[in-house]
Amino acid sequence: MFLRGFGTKKQDRGRRNSFGQFVAMSVGEDVAKRRRAHSLALYIGLVFLVGLSLFGCDKATQKSLADSKPKSSVNPDRSSSNTSTSPEKAQTLDSNPASNSIPSNQVEVLLYFADEQAQSLRGEKRRVSMTEGLARETINELIKGPTKSGYYATIPDGTRLLNISVSDNVATVDFSKEFIDNHTGGSAGERMTVYSVVNTLTEFSTITKVLFLVEGQEVDTLAGHMDIGQPVGRDEVML
Repeated sequence: MFLRGFGTKKQDRGRRNSFGQFVAMSVGEDVAKRRRAHSLALYIGLVFLVGLSLFGCDKATQKSLADSKPKSSVNPDRSSSNTSTSPEKAQTLDSNPASNSIPSNQVEVLLYFADEQAQSLRGEKRRVSMTEGLARETINELIKGPTKSGYYATIPDGTRLLNISVSDNVATVDFSKEFIDNHTGGSAGERMTVYSVVNTLTEFSTITKVLFLVEGQEVDTLAGHMDIGQPVGRDEVML
């Protein structure tokens, strides 16, 4: 009985050891499973964060590219209040000498025409070709008359420029006979004609006075009110 009982205790002790090993193995496996689960959770979280970061960078890149694209200052929905220039307006601006730079083969001159009351002269800027005969080009433009509203021609109809020369700061201008024959007369009209020529030519630094000729001959007066037998100087009061 004693031996049998002893053997039983020994067997029980072996079973207890086996159970302990089983428990230890179970606990170890559980810990390992938890570690694997924890690692998997960390991996998934890391992948999620990387994906989120890449998505944010992609959005930022798209926004940066969008911001770098040129933006039009013209709103196509606005026509009357738009600050952009229509083709018709652009053409008008391009034809205005003051709106564009002057080409190298042209120069801007100042022509003087009469006002509505024939009391003063008004200056109109105009471009002419840059040539040796710049004074000639300028007077020919003066003969053509003004282009601005409220400005009036001062040279009689049919007048032609026959010749012009400059010596010792005096410009000698030779007009055709229409310069006298077609003049409307009057003291105010005579002054407008004479000083429109004089003040236009004396805009050049090399000219201070103008001597008038008609058909190559010196004349004493244009319409009987003013002496032009001598070179005439500039009159700033007329401006």
